[in-house]
Amino acid sequence: MAHRFDDKQKIDQQWNLAQATGPVETDEKMFWISAVVYQNGPEQGHYAAAWGETEWPTGVDKKWDCPMEMAQGSKPFKKGPAKAWALARVTDGGGKFFAWPHPVELE
Repeated sequence: MAHRFDDKQKIDQQWNLAQATGPVETDEKMFWISAVVYQNGPEQGHYAAAWGETEWPTGVDKKWDCPMEMAQGSKPFKKGPAKAWALARVTDGGGKFFAWPHPVELE
């Protein structure tokens, strides 16, 4: 099943997440993904989130990447733990939608 983000996601020099990435399960293809990565820090008022969606008309079969943009009103990310969530359409008897959460580390 293609239900994963890479455990480590890279933030840029402005502390934004420009792209989320993850593997596609062997013998699967991914055709569309909608992804959210968010961080609710322990310090009061630190909330950061990025979202994105993309599609591949012919599918990808090894690695997916999704361009992300910071959510309106979001603070910059900080290095450390964050949570990710995605909904994707993958092959499995003609195409199914899968949703999954995944803890990630921002670096």
